Amino acid sequence: MNTTSSSMDTTMDANTSSPKSLTSPFQTTSSFFETASSAAPDTTSGSFSASELRDMVTEELVTVRCSYSKCKRAAELKEAKQSYKSCHNCYTYYCSRDCRKNHWERHKRKCVFSQINSACKHILQHARTNEEVQKCFSRVARTGYLSRGRGAVMLSFPTLQDAQDFLNSGLPSLPTLPGYKTFRELESVQTEPKDPHTETLITMVTTYDPDVKMVVDVSVAVDTTNVKANLVPRREGPNIRQCAKIRLSERHIVKKTREEPADEIEAETMILTSPPGSPEKMAQISDRRSREICFINIQRNLRARGVILRHQYPDVYRKLCVYVEKNESFPPVTIYPRDTNTGKTFMCLIMPDSDPEILEWVQNPDLLEDIIA
Repeated sequence: MNTTSSSMDTTMDANTSSPKSLTSPFQTTSSFFETASSAAPDTTSGSFSASELRDMVTEELVTVRCSYSKCKRAAELKEAKQSYKSCHNCYTYYCSRDCRKNHWERHKRKCVFSQINSACKHILQHARTNEEVQKCFSRVARTGYLSRGRGAVMLSFPTLQDAQDFLNSGLPSLPTLPGYKTFRELESVQTEPKDPHTETLITMVTTYDPDVKMVVDVSVAVDTTNVKANLVPRREGPNIRQCAKIRLSERHIVKKTREEPADEIEAETMILTSPPGSPEKMAQISDRRSREICFINIQRNLRARGVILRHQYPDVYRKLCVYVEKNESFPPVTIYPRDTNTGKTFMCLIMPDSDPEILEWVQNPDLLEDIIA
C-alpha cells in the first residue's frame, strides 16, 4: 500500500488518546508509536515493547473514515486496505465508488491534480474538434515526420492557468510553440525505472499511421504552492501528462485513391551505385573523384524524389562521407523513404562499391533479400 500522505481521517479506540496526524492511513510513523506508547496503560511490571505497540496500533487502534462528509463510515485499517476506493489523481479515500462519485463535484474544486488532468484531456479533445488547432498541430506532425521520421507533437504549459487560457482563446495564447520529438529522442530520455507515461507515448509513436494520424502529448506543470498538505498526487514528477492519437486535418491526410497492383509495388525499388561510364573515362579519374561522383549520383537520385539524405538519414549520410574521404568500406544499406511526388514509400538499396553494369541483371526485387543477406 502506498505510503504517501492522504486526506483520510484516522481515529483511535475510545480507551486511548488520539494520536498525531499520520503520514498515511495505511502506514504508522515512529512519532505515532511514541504518542501511543506514552498513552498506553502499563498492565505489566514493565512497558510494552515497540513491536507489541506496533501490532496493537496497526491491528486494533487505527480506523479509517470515508472522506464523503455525508457518509463518514469507518473501517478498521485491515478492512480499509482491501475495500476502500480513492480519487484517481490523489490519495483521498472513500468507502465505496458511490461515495467517491457523490463527493466528486466538491472534491475536484480543491484537487489541483484532478483539475490539471482534466485540462490535459480537454486540450486533446480541442485538438480533435477545433479546425484551426488541428491544422496547426497537423502541420507540425507532417513536417516533423517527413524530415525526421516518426514522433509526437509536444505541448507544454507552465501553469494550469496557461492551459485554461489556451482552451478559452486558442493558438494565440500558447505560451510556447508546439515542438516535435522523434522516437529516438523519446527513447533517449526514458528513465530507469521506466516512466509509464513515456512508455505509453513510445508505443503510440511506433504504432500510429503517419498518413492519417498524429500523436499529441500534453504536459502541464504542477504548482504545489497552494496545494493542501493532505493532497498528494498519484503520479510522481513535476508535470501531469496525457497523450493520444488524433486524426490529421483533411488538408494533411495522404489520400490513397486505389490499391496498387502488385507489379507497381515491386517496381518501387531503387538501387543506387556509381553512375555507369565507359572504362576509358573511369580510368582517367582518381579513386577519390570516382567516390565523389558516386556520392553525388546517390544524392541526386534521392533528391529527385524529395528525399534529403543529410536530413532524413544522417547516419547513412555520415557513413557515405567517411567512404568518400577515407575510402572505408560501405556495406549495402537499405532505406525506406517516401517519394514526395507520389506519396508512396519505396525501397532504396545503396551500394556505392558495386559496379552498375554487373547489377543490371537485378530485375526481380525478390532477389534483394539475397543481396542484403
